[in-house]
Amino acid sequence: MNNETFTATASPSSGNSTFEFYLEGQFASTKAGIVIPTITGALSFLSSSFIMITIYRSKQNTVYHRILFFLSFWDALVSFCIALTTLPMPKDVIYDYKGPSYGNHGTCSMQAFLIFLGAFYFIAFACLSYYYFLTHLFFSFGAFIDSTNSKQAGVS
Repeated sequence: MNNETFTATASPSSGNSTFEFYLEGQFASTKAGIVIPTITGALSFLSSSFIMITIYRSKQNTVYHRILFFLSFWDALVSFCIALTTLPMPKDVIYDYKGPSYGNHGTCSMQAFLIFLGAFYFIAFACLSYYYFLTHLFFSFGAFIDSTNSKQAGVS
């Protein structure tokens, strides 16, 4: 397939609705658009795995370590799916990508599902980590202020 415009029908029951896809000049359809996400996804997967292994080997089981462990877990899952790039795409794909496709519609849907699920949980655990940090900072700072005020008032 060359890099020209092609038309695909959205659904037969909706009448004459068609969409045009332009792949010429799109970064995602180039070889660099496949190689760069593969390399960065693999590096992110390895880094997140290293963080999980480090937390697992440490004997500290704090709330912060558990939040960071699951944050790294979901990041590793998303990074792995991104590193796969076009591999899970169906063999009979209508797009002209430079990368190989060995999957079917199920593997493609599973990759998309895992990316969205992992991104959701990654954001959720990131918010939880910010919440934990701010509450820990607030309550620690509040205890510091209370102890300082009691010392200034002469109360022990």
